[in-house]
Order: sequence, then structure tokens, then C-alpha cells
Amino acid sequence: MIKDFFEITDHIARLGEQIRGCALATVVEVSGSTYRTIGARMLIGPGEKVTGSISGGCLEGDVVLRSRAVVAGGKAALVTYDTTSPEDIFWGTGMGCGGKTTVLIQPLTQHLCQVLTRAAESLRRDHPVVLLTLLERDGSSAHAHFGLSALCGEDGEMVPAGFTELGDTRELASACSQVLADKKPQILTFGEESAQTRVVLEALVPPQHLVIFGGGHDVLPVLNTAKSNGWRVSIVLRRKEPDAGKFSSADSVLGWQDDELPALDFLNDRTACVVMTHQYLEDRDILLRLMPSPVWYIGLLGPQKRARQLLDELEQGGHSFSRQQYERLYSPVGLDLGAETAEEIALSIIGEILALSRNRGGGLLRDRRGAIHDKR
Repeated sequence: MIKDFFEITDHIARLGEQIRGCALATVVEVSGSTYRTIGARMLIGPGEKVTGSISGGCLEGDVVLRSRAVVAGGKAALVTYDTTSPEDIFWGTGMGCGGKTTVLIQPLTQHLCQVLTRAAESLRRDHPVVLLTLLERDGSSAHAHFGLSALCGEDGEMVPAGFTELGDTRELASACSQVLADKKPQILTFGEESAQTRVVLEALVPPQHLVIFGGGHDVLPVLNTAKSNGWRVSIVLRRKEPDAGKFSSADSVLGWQDDELPALDFLNDRTACVVMTHQYLEDRDILLRLMPSPVWYIGLLGPQKRARQLLDELEQGGHSFSRQQYERLYSPVGLDLGAETAEEIALSIIGEILALSRNRGGGLLRDRRGAIHDKR
């Protein structure tokens, strides 16, 4: 989702005065079976060129057509696509998915561009934010503020301040804190029944930061797979390792000389690490640094017996770790895919990190009970 968001905001930055003829479509409400969830976006640019997506290709064409009236009239519109009825297969979209998707189509205004750009800047500084979008006020989506957007950071400050015209924002700020903690969207309804306000709260979190230790040939597929998903990747390798230039697509490459690991001050509770140096003593030194660190995931290449031996040596050396610290270590790293090649192993590693970051076990979808996506 964040990858699409960055592609859209980067495109907006290049548009300049052309934004006047553009529109932004955002999924703001879903129920039942839908391809995308709240926060999926699509920019309809000049010549109706599309960036991003709001479905698997089923809704985009109709939204592009509807965006013409939105741009011409300068007013946002809400459109609900209902595929829960059997008749939809023949007379509707023909999707047959059995779900509802509500899409907000907005003219691309300077205000909206500023909010989205500011959100992208926060994410690139590793600061999560909540994006608020007004859907309804006083019981009507025809209100002048319909589609108004704002941001709320970790400090609870609402930007732009003009969003406070909606009334007391303490309830909004409290809800934003919860959305940031859960990393799940929420539609908040507040106010008296005769004058209710409905706002979509969407958590925008920085891209996953993956730190890979090692410079072997199997590192490159992990790097490429992570980058293709919009992740931020840092490589930590021995300076003596040849051809470090092959990792040019990484966001940063840090050198490790002799027995002195770099400072690694950037490690935090949103960082995932994979250790794949293929060197026992180097892995031991890296684990000694990572185990007490705040990172949420540590993947270690190699069999369980090797990992147990490494940890036993650290414990015998006087280093002890808590149960919570042990639970963050995954070795052998990756999902059980039967992977053999470097490319297959990369899929297994990235798949495990993605599944765990979404609180999933990485099993078969056909065995899952309940919805694929959390619709909250």
C-alpha cells in the first residue's frame, strides 16, 4: 500500500499546474469480499493516465469515467460498488465477488496535494501518521467540507489546523492514537444523531526497513524482492567482500571492518533483520548485537542446530536474553515453501516477514476461516 502511496505522491510532485485536471480515487469503506482494502488509491492524471489501483482491475475503468464529472464540477463524489447480489454478475460489474467497495473520488486540489505530500515526507523520515478524510457532516455528504483531509502525527497534533473547524477534536485525536497502535483503518462517527460527522482514519506507516547482514550471491534476490514491495533495505557487509556495487539498489550499504560492527543506531522496533553471512563467528557477533536490540524480527540462515549452538556460546560467554528476545529469532529463516534456489529462498524470507508483520501464520488461504483482509 505504501509503495502505491509513494508512486502517487511522486507523480503529484511532477504534475505542477496540471493537477487541475486530475482526480484521486480512494477506497474508504469495504464489506464482504473485496480485492483491496481501505486506503487503496488511484491517481487519474492527465490524459486519464492511471497511477496506483483500487481493485484487481474491475473498478478502475468506471472510476476513470466518473472522475470526468468530478473534475468538471470540482466536487468530490462517493460511489459504492455492490457485488453482493447474484444479479450483479449479469447486470452490474460482473465481478461476482460478494462484497461492497465505496470509493471517494476527489478533484486534485492544492490542499489535498499538500496533505498527501506532507504525509509522504513524514513517512520518509520514518514517522507514521494518520490520514483523516471527512465523509459526512450534519448527516449529509454534500457538505462543503466533504472530502477534507488532514494529518495527525504521533504527538496528536492535527495538521492543517483548519480541520478543527469540525468541532472538538479530542475524540478524533484519541481515535488516531488507537489507529496508529493497531495499524488498522477505522471509520469514526461522532456528534449528536441529528448532526453526525463521519471520518475515515487511516494509519500510514513507513515502509518496512529490512537490514541484511551479508554480501553473498543469495543476498541480491532478497534485496530485489524486498525493494519490489517498496521496502527500505540496508546492507551490512564486510569491506573485504568483492563487488559491493551489485547492491546499488539498496538504500544504504554499510561496511564492516575487522571485528568492529558499525554503530547501527537506526535499529528500532520497526526494523527487521536477516543474517546471512554464512560465517559462524560473524553470525555470532551479529546476534550478540541484535538479540538485545529493539528490532522486531531477526531471521538467521541455517539449521536450528546451528542457531542453538550460536546462542549456547553467547550464554556461556555470560550473555543472557529474555523469552521475548528469543521469540523474535526465526531460524531457519523463511516460510516452509520447499525453496531451493536463491530466488525461491528470497520469496520464503520476504513472505515470512510480511506474514508476521500482518499477524498471519503464512498458511494456505483455502484453510483460512473468515475474511482474508481485516475490514475494520
